[in-house]
Amino acid sequence: MWSLRAWFVSFSLFCLLLLACGDDDPRADAGADGGPPPCEEMPTLEGGDPDGHAEPLGAAAGEARAGRVEAAELPVDPDGLAVWQEGDFLLANGRIAALIEDAGRSDGLDSFGGKLVGLFGVEGGALVAPADFNEVTTAIGRFTFEPTSVTVMNDGSDGGAAVVRALGALSPVPFIDPVDAIDLLLPGDFDGIPVAVDYSLEPDAEHVDITYTFASSSPTPRMVNQPVHFFVQYDRMIDWTPVQGFDVSTGMGAVPFVAFVEDGATSFAWESPDGDLTPSLEISGTQVYFAPPFEIGACGTSEHHFARVHVGGPGLDGLLAAKARTEGVSQRDVTVTVTEPDGSPAAGVRVHALSGDSHLTREATDDSGQAVLSVPADAEIQVVAYRAGSELAGPATVAASATTAEIALPEGGFLHVVATEAGSGAGLPVRVMVVPTAGPPEIPATFGERVEPFGRLHVEFPVDGEVTLRAPAGEHTVLVSRGYEYELVSETVTVAAGETVEVTASMERVVDTTGVQCGDFHVHTHRSPDAEDHVTLKLASAAADGLEIPVRADHDWIAAFEPTIADMGLGAWVYGVTGLELTTFAWGHFGIFPLDPMPGAVNAGAFDWYYKDPPEVFADVRGRVGEAGAPAMIVHHPRNFPFGGAYFDVAGYDADTGMVDNPSMWDEEFTLMEAFNDSDFDENVGGTVADWFSFLDSGRRMFAVGSSDSHEIMGSPVGYPRTCVRVGTDDPAELRAMGAGHIRDVMLGGDFTVSGGIYVDAVAAGGVGPGGTVSGAGPTELVTITVQAASWIEADTLRVYADGALIETLPIDDTTISPTNPAVRFEEDVMVPVADGAAGSWVVFVASGPEDADLGPVHPGRKPFGVTNPIFLTR
Repeated sequence: MWSLRAWFVSFSLFCLLLLACGDDDPRADAGADGGPPPCEEMPTLEGGDPDGHAEPLGAAAGEARAGRVEAAELPVDPDGLAVWQEGDFLLANGRIAALIEDAGRSDGLDSFGGKLVGLFGVEGGALVAPADFNEVTTAIGRFTFEPTSVTVMNDGSDGGAAVVRALGALSPVPFIDPVDAIDLLLPGDFDGIPVAVDYSLEPDAEHVDITYTFASSSPTPRMVNQPVHFFVQYDRMIDWTPVQGFDVSTGMGAVPFVAFVEDGATSFAWESPDGDLTPSLEISGTQVYFAPPFEIGACGTSEHHFARVHVGGPGLDGLLAAKARTEGVSQRDVTVTVTEPDGSPAAGVRVHALSGDSHLTREATDDSGQAVLSVPADAEIQVVAYRAGSELAGPATVAASATTAEIALPEGGFLHVVATEAGSGAGLPVRVMVVPTAGPPEIPATFGERVEPFGRLHVEFPVDGEVTLRAPAGEHTVLVSRGYEYELVSETVTVAAGETVEVTASMERVVDTTGVQCGDFHVHTHRSPDAEDHVTLKLASAAADGLEIPVRADHDWIAAFEPTIADMGLGAWVYGVTGLELTTFAWGHFGIFPLDPMPGAVNAGAFDWYYKDPPEVFADVRGRVGEAGAPAMIVHHPRNFPFGGAYFDVAGYDADTGMVDNPSMWDEEFTLMEAFNDSDFDENVGGTVADWFSFLDSGRRMFAVGSSDSHEIMGSPVGYPRTCVRVGTDDPAELRAMGAGHIRDVMLGGDFTVSGGIYVDAVAAGGVGPGGTVSGAGPTELVTITVQAASWIEADTLRVYADGALIETLPIDDTTISPTNPAVRFEEDVMVPVADGAAGSWVVFVASGPEDADLGPVHPGRKPFGVTNPIFLTR
């Protein structure tokens, strides 16, 4: 899945909007059938200075400047995700700055340049506190602008506004144009209309204006019924709207503006000068908002003020204060002092201001325990203090005339958890969860604070096994885990006010996977536009859950895990493989690994897919030879994925006939398919499992992969399910020396199984395992099956599938448990029939738990299972 919230799309609202808007006016046929006469002459639009001011960051008070930015003027990008570069165009005054990308091919989803790529504060002639800005695309229906040049129309030397102009023509938005029926969802043809897009910054202003100038050769005006704003921000900068606060959803109705907030850094608010913005849907982290209609004039140039971008900070409060100053709205500052139970200052506590049910603003306390909030000048408000692991403090009422408030935090305690490896006593990465018996504090969604699911107060991933966590006074259960191969440690303790409770956990590994390391070949980080998890959090969670091979699969961007693994000191626990998810909006998603990032290339070397058929793109993929050789390809979520994300559906593959409806789209070479995408065997029996079995029945050696497709670890945990590969070593450091090409080769040979908590192994005559072939078999063959699981994981059934049919179901119970090792739930020889003929037979083994089994408390909502890949048997 692309994200937890991405696919709950408000189609009903969207369709209602379309019905209300109707179709855009068609282009007039000049002079035909007695219509208006053609335009006398073709209007033209001009560019400006190719470079602009030589010192764009030198603006004094009362001045704004525009010019090309130099490398030395660009700030350090804290997360390494920015796409700005030397030579882009800078608008700056003494308060704020904005970067506009030069013309040419762009990084990100929108491949056209000329868009905003950075927003900053300005202090002492330097760019400071950069926003974690991703992408915003403005569009006329499904058409944005494709610039042929970006220039400076006014460098600010005259004391007026500094203006940067992107000059070009309207062109289909590249990342949605291939979507089926997009012309029905966003009707109207504006292709090729010349346009100039101006970015203007006035001296001392705290906003940037975006104005479109159209050069129309139509003899009649044209209505734009669907001005569109595409925000590709997701949780890199969390969105906020008035009243709803941070509880933003696509079905909430029109809003005067939408803000994107980064605490401690520059934030921005986006509005349409024409009126409210209406959220419609979200696609892969792209939020779509409609603005009110407007008209493009006839026969000449016409301007339209398309957007105003308020820039301020730090965080929400600084942004809203800047917006209020721009609009002349009277505000007052309220200083809230937050103290610890002993009366000392409480630093780093977030203070939220409310008016009834409406969220007004928030700010964190400084070292003196004070937060200054900008609120309506004459309104009574309430303030509430939030700190992770504590009960909410407040509310305290602040009268309309008051400018101060005090909040004392409730007294709680601490939990100090130390986890070590049984036997060695060494620290190791673990997952630590705290579950209050009375339930965690209730935090309103409008606050935008991180709230753990399933009644947990904390979910942390200390890489050395040690963490101290704040907790309210009362009873708590502390759970410490290290993935499916280890026993779970659970201890219930009582925390008294002011006390620190010690919890020690000795982590015992009970499942034997000698020579095998488990990987997740579909892991997203915040480099993907629809994923919120920072790369460090993703890797910490993978290591804590016992996953040895995390494979980075960000949407259409090649990025490596290994540098971060080294920085975090995780090299002994995980080996990160570099890949990407080739993400088309037209005919599927595909995991490509291993790959080498290509610095300087678009999206670090991602593959072009726009307006291409699959065979052409697959040829490009297979022709990319890096240090490890050519990459492998996994078909991701082949079924039931929206907006063209399911390859088997788009190609029209029929599991019953083995035929496809669209042969020109079909590929005969792939041998890896993601049969289990954050799901278990039984969920997929009628879908991807049927596809997998149909390939095997037709003689095609197809191997099933299990991956998480994790975008948010609290929604889709890394490593459920996981693909356990027989790489020949238990040491990630040794595997690193072997290289990612070794993993690829083993995968292509099929010597791996899928574990959703249960580890299943199968060995036939001669030591042949999954992916292998037993030649010279008799009418039946014995296969030794071993099923292992830690005691906290349920397993009660082993199923045997041969040639697509379920031929035997065996119980897993107390009678099948090994008397010497209770983690071995089943270890027996199973008789398998072998068909006559050259094709022979294939066999797959599936272990599962009861129908109501669950991997909670570690991975609640996930069912335990394990699946082997096929063993082939020929007489």
